[in-house]
Amino acid sequence: MDRDRYQGLVALRETLAASLNAYFTESVQSPAYFRLAVDVAAQQAGGYFLQRLPGVLRTEDWQVATQFIAIGSDQSLLKAQPEQFLPEIFPEKAVRLHTEQPLTFSCSCSRKRVERMLASLGQAEAEETLAVEGAVIVTCEYCHDVYRFADTDIALLFASGNPLH
Repeated sequence: MDRDRYQGLVALRETLAASLNAYFTESVQSPAYFRLAVDVAAQQAGGYFLQRLPGVLRTEDWQVATQFIAIGSDQSLLKAQPEQFLPEIFPEKAVRLHTEQPLTFSCSCSRKRVERMLASLGQAEAEETLAVEGAVIVTCEYCHDVYRFADTDIALLFASGNPLH
């Protein structure tokens, strides 16, 4: 059986950066600081993500780092390189930067995972939905893929011998 990841939910805030800060503080329970900027005309976006790891920075150092990132214009944020300014903030620390990675979108949903979810709800619930709606339709809230299960699909899902049942 594969292990499903825990899904943490936090309320959306006024900005993406504020939402990410809240998620790390409330759900991950690891202080983090995000600063994001967008130049729509240049089709350019940039940002910084600082995560305070346990036992690595004193509170004063963390405050200095987040305040340093907070000041300055969005244009300077879009052009700044962390390897240039982080050693200035923490001259006594060995600054280690991770390799840049391109942003990608992926979702781990699949028909098989939805089938497992339906099996966990039980046959009665699936058949009740089928009777009322004519089909069991599940939409992934992350990627918006739609999974449709007709009466034959539900019958196969709950047939004896099906390992999911």
